[in-house]
Amino acid sequence: MFTRQRYQNVTGNVLCVGNSIVPAAPAATDGLTAAGPARSGSDQQDHGFGPRPAGEIPMRWSRTLRNLIRAFGELCLTLGAVILLFAAYLVWGTGAQASHAQRVFASELNRQWRQPLAVRAGAHPVRDPIHPILGRPFAFIEIPRLGRHWRFAIVEGTGLPQLALGPGHVPGTQLPGQAGNFAVAAHRVTAGNPFYHLPSLRPGDLVLIDTMRRRYTYRVTGTREVLPAGVSVLDPVPGHPHERPARRLITLITCDPPWTGTHRIVVSGRLAYAGPRPAAAG
Repeated sequence: MFTRQRYQNVTGNVLCVGNSIVPAAPAATDGLTAAGPARSGSDQQDHGFGPRPAGEIPMRWSRTLRNLIRAFGELCLTLGAVILLFAAYLVWGTGAQASHAQRVFASELNRQWRQPLAVRAGAHPVRDPIHPILGRPFAFIEIPRLGRHWRFAIVEGTGLPQLALGPGHVPGTQLPGQAGNFAVAAHRVTAGNPFYHLPSLRPGDLVLIDTMRRRYTYRVTGTREVLPAGVSVLDPVPGHPHERPARRLITLITCDPPWTGTHRIVVSGRLAYAGPRPAAAG
């Protein structure tokens, strides 16, 4: 016969109340149960044991959504920084490059124009020798309406490499002073913004073109807007490709609005007079 004390000492897991025996609560066994190691709540969920906590799924999706929003925000900031840097390069970087090129062109032309022309014996002096070479300067353009210091060297060609350096003569059109259409194109923005204020020109404004021997003064006759496909403005007689030119014209072209290529601003002019190039204009 077991006594109360004896039974407690043997089993350690029952209580004797009076003469009855009542099972006691199981003692802690450091995570062990009769069936083996005790499983935590997460382990039971991972292996399909027991229901998932009510707020776990919404919390998981909320955390994922926050991560996606954070990643998207960082991507937007990075793209914004790249766009700002690229815009700064277009405005200031290309401007510095064009400014340096213009200084080099001015020195090159002034040096060439100071050299006397070689004339064969018995031949008449060449009136105004112009032999355009792609990417090389051959004249200066000045527009008083755009400021006292507005002056650019004109290079041959209107490809991206040429227009990155300043205004370019449209190949296939006439040269300064010749009968027909002397056409010059330039960027509205970037590359020093040479034609940014071109739309501000009004009829009667002057456009000065200096070459080695001559200064050609053109007077603006009008401004209009055309589509990029409107290349008839480059004809010797604009709009009349088969007509023989009798007048000496100039056409200045740039994009409109700025930063886009949807339209072109075209400024037209007519030669008013020509004379020797002033010595101070070199």
